[in-house]
Amino acid sequence: MLYLWYDVLGDDGCKHRTEIAEFARIAKQDDVKFHSISYQELIIKLEKEFYSGNEDYINYLTDRYL
Repeated sequence: MLYLWYDVLGDDGCKHRTEIAEFARIAKQDDVKFHSISYQELIIKLEKEFYSGNEDYINYLTDRYL
């Protein structure tokens, strides 16, 4: 299971990250394969690993969402 989410600053973002961590803990206990990543983390990962040849799209993502 993959949970892709948009991270926000402040109390709401902090509460959401805590909820994700709690869900991940429960999922692990039940042997559910679970991974979560924020859109921001995904964009940074894409930039680091796939920038060459994808410059325009990754620049667009970076400018729009980071």
